[in-house]
Amino acid sequence: MGFSEPEKQLLADFWHCDDVAAQKGLAAIDMFDAVADGRIKAIWIMGTNPVVSLPNSDKVAKALADCPFVVVSEVIPDTDTAKLADVLLPAQGWSEKCGTVTNSERTITRQRGFAKPKGQAKPDWWAVSQVATKMGFEGFSFADSAAVFKEHAQLSSKVTQTFPYKRFDLSGLTQLSPQAYDDLPPTQWPVKDASQIGQANTRVFTDGQFATHSGKAQFIKTKLVDLELATTERMATASVLLLNSGRSRDQWHTMTRTGHIASLRASIPEPQISVNPTQLGILGLKPFQLVKIKSASERLSAFTAARVIADGDIPVNQAFMSMHWSQQFSLTRGVNQAISAAFDPVSQQAAFKCQPVALSPLHLSLQGVVFGLHDSEAGGLCWQVPQKLTNGVCHHIGFEHDHDGFAHQPSPHVLTWTMTLTTQICADQILHIQCHQEKGVLASLKILSDKPVLVALEPMQSFVGQVLDRKLIQQIHAQIRAGNSPLVCACTGVSEADISNEISRQFDHQLMQSGIDQLDFNAALDKTQSSLGCGRQCGSCNSEVKQCATRGWQDALSFVVEHDAQQTTSAKEGAA
Repeated sequence: MGFSEPEKQLLADFWHCDDVAAQKGLAAIDMFDAVADGRIKAIWIMGTNPVVSLPNSDKVAKALADCPFVVVSEVIPDTDTAKLADVLLPAQGWSEKCGTVTNSERTITRQRGFAKPKGQAKPDWWAVSQVATKMGFEGFSFADSAAVFKEHAQLSSKVTQTFPYKRFDLSGLTQLSPQAYDDLPPTQWPVKDASQIGQANTRVFTDGQFATHSGKAQFIKTKLVDLELATTERMATASVLLLNSGRSRDQWHTMTRTGHIASLRASIPEPQISVNPTQLGILGLKPFQLVKIKSASERLSAFTAARVIADGDIPVNQAFMSMHWSQQFSLTRGVNQAISAAFDPVSQQAAFKCQPVALSPLHLSLQGVVFGLHDSEAGGLCWQVPQKLTNGVCHHIGFEHDHDGFAHQPSPHVLTWTMTLTTQICADQILHIQCHQEKGVLASLKILSDKPVLVALEPMQSFVGQVLDRKLIQQIHAQIRAGNSPLVCACTGVSEADISNEISRQFDHQLMQSGIDQLDFNAALDKTQSSLGCGRQCGSCNSEVKQCATRGWQDALSFVVEHDAQQTTSAKEGAA
């Protein structure tokens, strides 16, 4: 509905009230500007984590910290936003709540809670109704979500009766009994009568009429707004890139739930920024190096940090970083504190996809990972990312000064040594290893270096709690030398190395059985996935599995072709 006098009157009559909104409210960025300057003195936040998800998030955090009264409804008590609440209300999670969900192609689906709500957790509609009633408002005596939905459907029916050109119509759902509501099958709106319950694959606007007074589409003439992007002098600076922020495969929103699941954290354990390899050369950066990401705007001083990943799919002069990270999971917090609050003036959508940022090295004397006992408040930490593992938590850490690296001693019984090995980072990388024991067992294992430490996290974590003896130290050494292979399939725990080894085995089998002319990559890929299970569970990693298998297949094929060419050359030289 809009804000015309007839529309406002309809709503006032339907709700039996004299006062309804005369204009739309503030969009998210404008709303927190109003909180910051004191125009809004009380705010109730539901179902979102704005301290992480909004741009210029430092400003959002300060606005909430200074706001006289902040209420947050949450299922997780330690989100960045929840920590700023004056009143924290326990909300129900998706598995606990009951209601409906409508997707982008208009299908209404019943959401039925299947887990018993914990503690005093309540649905949002109940909390709002209770507060409204206590404030003296009438019409909020809903018994359940079915009653809320019924009013929703009745209002839609009244609107389409008065304004026939509007298309959202749930008239056919206004008389649902509690049982019929509970049994409601997925249904696409508009639902003009009960006979349409369960309908699917319907289309609107097939009559050539749009949902406007005239029935015609309305185009909006827009103005080109200078967001200080590619046209500015700053973009000509080699260190400035156009940042696109978005989602990573295994995480959801600000990681408040998925960030605590070991299998989902395994694929991307630390904040990463993906940059084209050519661009890395221009910037003088190396893969896996830690960098600061700061807005190219001189008005913002905050920065975040991430580990650089070389990605040939990213265009030169651009970069991509996940939007999921926050102070809850990273000492340097998330990407949104390093971008401006510029937004489109029509849609009010923030410019998350096109922000000019400057990259610079984050200089560390020591960096690495610690398993077991760890002081997250230890002095000198300038990089810290806790990661949930199957049996415990490890911490990716970094220090500006050498002496801070081993300053924290969780126990008086300590064993420290160094080892040198060749890794994918460099030849002759020096690793500093420190073990702490309590009552004869390993309580803490810290591995630091002046370069990134790449080890298999789950196997290293499994050493914690074991008897610290010569045999265990040998096992630790062997595991460190084995290195680490990135996880591809979160469902099965399959890594790049697993896929590469299996596709090579399938290649060798076909080569021996049928010869090089009969090689079949698709058949080998199918057998690889059947053998390992990768891409056969949720399917979200299918493209990555195929990419990894393709690289392994091409490497094997190149080796055979080159070997055959050398054999042919040698034979010709012998004949000559």
